[in-house]
Amino acid sequence: MDEPEQSLDDWLNDVKAEKSDAIDFSFPTDKLKGEYIARIDGRPYDEVVGLIRKFLIQSGSLGADRSTLSWLSYLAGKGELKRVSEFQRRLIRYAKTMANGAVAGQVTWVLDLLPDNPRRAIDTLNAYFEAHCLFMPDGRMHGIYDATELIRARFIQAPRSSSEAIRLLQDESARTFERVVERLYSRMGYSTKLTPRQKDGGFDVLALKEEFGRRAKVHIECKKWEGNVGVPILRGLLGVVHDSKATNGVCVTTSDLTGAAKKFVERNPQLDFVSGEKLVQLLNEYLGPTWFYKIERLVEESKGGVAA
Repeated sequence: MDEPEQSLDDWLNDVKAEKSDAIDFSFPTDKLKGEYIARIDGRPYDEVVGLIRKFLIQSGSLGADRSTLSWLSYLAGKGELKRVSEFQRRLIRYAKTMANGAVAGQVTWVLDLLPDNPRRAIDTLNAYFEAHCLFMPDGRMHGIYDATELIRARFIQAPRSSSEAIRLLQDESARTFERVVERLYSRMGYSTKLTPRQKDGGFDVLALKEEFGRRAKVHIECKKWEGNVGVPILRGLLGVVHDSKATNGVCVTTSDLTGAAKKFVERNPQLDFVSGEKLVQLLNEYLGPTWFYKIERLVEESKGGVAA
């Protein structure tokens, strides 16, 4: 007979007691994480921050360091180790001296940015993750994800309305917004590709769908704007659609279209647009109502799932 699933309270008690077999580098399951975040406002401040601290990288050696060191030694032996990162330097120094705390640079100091600067804390964790993810074991990667979700949930809060969700999207970088849109269309059943940042060719996401008797090739232009999108953007998108023989083009924006732009779309059936209000509805429908907490994970999925 299978053992009963551990309750949230039991897990929290195990973590607090520092039991040796307790998973304390991330939430053990998405279900427990969902239960915790659903009632995070009622949780003690010190408990929330304590979990974030547990989930963040501490100074020391991680479980994957030994295999990484073997890989570095192999490359060095073949003369193929061209560039040594700061992490790799720490790892090599650790192997020579066996000094404690010499490998993983601790990142718990971001807690000093809370509660006043949660977005700066998240940006810092994103940068740390980008620099070290190749050397992290899966558990530590999930820990970083879970830490950012807790920061968003407790200190930024979930959007309580479409207008608040739109404002929060506008606070993200343009590239993050493009990646969220790419993930949305992927969940909607398209094969998606994010265009390179420097040469997008007039659109940001290519979405393809092969269905019996019908093939869709969609060019998606993403505009993280506060003001409404005008005719020039749509005229440029229409030109790209014609040149590439796409089936249609879509302008996805956090705002809306001007009156003239809406009339332009009506006159050109190859064009469509998704306003900020409609975008939030689609995100809720296809990515789930907690999509806002998962932005970091969606961005990493986008990096791994498309050629960018």
